[in-house]
Amino acid sequence: MRFIEKGDNNNINRLIRRFWKKGTDFNTISDSEVLEVQNKINNMQREIFNCKSSLEIYQKYI
Repeated sequence: MRFIEKGDNNNINRLIRRFWKKGTDFNTISDSEVLEVQNKINNMQREIFNCKSSLEIYQKYI
């Protein structure tokens, strides 16, 4: 992992930890639960994107 990627990884981990605490056994989490959290994270407004969600930004460029 490059140094610059470390911050991105930490930010994503922080978002995931809002839903599942550290030490969570991900083998006990259903695929539907993962998709639900994924959708919530992708639809969160982000200051870095001028208060747009990452999904909105993605859809703009596809």
